[in-house]
Amino acid sequence: MSAVTGAPSVGEEITSGSAQGHFERARGNRSRSLASALIHRWVSLKHWLPKGQLLPEHVLRRRHHSICVLLWLHVPALFAFGMLYGNHSLIHVAADCGVVALCGVGASSNRFRWKARIIAASFGLITCSAVVVDLWDGTIEAHFHFFVMIGVLTLYQDWTPFLVAMLYTVIHHGV
Repeated sequence: MSAVTGAPSVGEEITSGSAQGHFERARGNRSRSLASALIHRWVSLKHWLPKGQLLPEHVLRRRHHSICVLLWLHVPALFAFGMLYGNHSLIHVAADCGVVALCGVGASSNRFRWKARIIAASFGLITCSAVVVDLWDGTIEAHFHFFVMIGVLTLYQDWTPFLVAMLYTVIHHGV
């Protein structure tokens, strides 16, 4: 087939199959142009999406400090809630709060690397959510604490704490 005119070249015969082949080639070109249009739209959309860059260290330190303060504030609040609401024993409430406090120690300690401290803070905040659900006898309202804490963990702008929270939540609800 002649590339210029689209007419059959000297050696080709005109059959019903050649017209079908021309149609298939034209459809293939259209699908390629559709694919290139989709790729172009994706590339232009990609410029609007977050870049996924790590936070500068001073910003990370400030956010981590705030998250650690929130984690530590949960310890007395959970203890008071556990003692005032429901029929929980002192040992039960102290054990629940002890796990949160242990995570707070790990998250606040300068002896550990940044990633370990961030994981400890993530684990601690999601443990707070699990403790709230436990102390509130599994009510639906208590589960909203998970959503709020996952939102707080997005302040790290890192996948690790988010994945820790998701894994913890799936295991907590699956077991």
